[in-house]
Amino acid sequence: MTALSLTLALLPTFWVVAFLSAEAGINPAVAFSASVMVAALGIYLMGLSGRSLWAVAPDMTLMPWLIYGEIISRGRSCEGVLALALVAALVSMFLIFAAKKIISREYIPLFPPAIAAGITGGLGALLIWQGLIQARLITASSFNGIMLGNLAEPNPYDGLIGLAVTMALLLRGKEYALGAGALTVALISLWQGFWALPEKIWSLPTGIFSEAPQLDFADCLAGDLLGLLPALILAQLILPRLMWQVFPTERSPGTTARLNSCQLGLLGTSALGNLWGAFPLNISAVTAVREAVGSSSRRTALPTALLLLSLIFFQPLVVAMADFPAIITPVLVGAGYVVLNRSFTCWANFAPAERLTFMTALWLLPLSHSLPLTLGVAVLMQVGGSLLNLRRQPSPNESLAILLSVAYLLWYGF
Repeated sequence: MTALSLTLALLPTFWVVAFLSAEAGINPAVAFSASVMVAALGIYLMGLSGRSLWAVAPDMTLMPWLIYGEIISRGRSCEGVLALALVAALVSMFLIFAAKKIISREYIPLFPPAIAAGITGGLGALLIWQGLIQARLITASSFNGIMLGNLAEPNPYDGLIGLAVTMALLLRGKEYALGAGALTVALISLWQGFWALPEKIWSLPTGIFSEAPQLDFADCLAGDLLGLLPALILAQLILPRLMWQVFPTERSPGTTARLNSCQLGLLGTSALGNLWGAFPLNISAVTAVREAVGSSSRRTALPTALLLLSLIFFQPLVVAMADFPAIITPVLVGAGYVVLNRSFTCWANFAPAERLTFMTALWLLPLSHSLPLTLGVAVLMQVGGSLLNLRRQPSPNESLAILLSVAYLLWYGF
């Protein structure tokens, strides 16, 4: 059930990947297949090296920035940007290898607890937001606000029925809560005729390699485009470690070594995906599903990877499900509820300034949909709280987080 719930939760990400890739001039079917293949490989490799289960998908922070901010707005070539992402992944792998001897073997969180907990809650709220949008219970307005959805459509009501099933089972601690809610919506909507199974639910993928963009390393090494390299390196070093801290595993000797192995596997898989036309990978927020279903064992990594990989052979069925996205609502909202609830477990241990940092990150992330912006504002508030508290000096990991976050924001913004 964990594999099914995680695969369903990842579906909206790959729908968005296909749409964004088409905007960049890449065949959406090829981009969908390539992204699914490398994500499945990343899930399996991280399960082997990290002894746990993580959801892996194209980074929804980097991909829109590269496509809308660089390829479309500044007229950069898609082939050059993908080649630069490949170079950034290889350089990041080299830096991790080079830093092995100087990094402590004991796991030290990179970000202060208030920032990590706030972003955890923000990701949970963002999952709830996206789940409600999938059911069209709410819609995003042009001013980045929310409006009530069209209640004349069947999506909201069927989504609410599935959500009620999921929440009732979650409160009783059932591991199959997310899958049961999604299955309920699928069966009700299929019975009502609001979506239908295609005549042919599977097909053989074509053009994955022959139609993939040919990377242009000459373009990526040009002076103008090369300036993006530090931003991509910092992003691919920082963001996975932030997600590692947001979705923690057991703290035992060798955790730092496993973290390095996981990140090396993620970067290597991301580099392979760049060759096939996929954008950089990261640990996805829907990793929260593993907590909602009560299973994070690495033994579930292989079935999850195989089930996800099967999507490239069932593209007609995936397209049919996209016509009634409320099927995904119970999975996203249920996982978001569990993560949001967990983020408040450390609330009693936070000082007043840390509570302000926590609440800022929790609210800013779902409102802005920007992880770099949220991270930067939270770090600045953490610095301000440390400066106001003259008796306390920032710890080494806080100082490192401040340095890396400010550098990342500068490169991301300029």
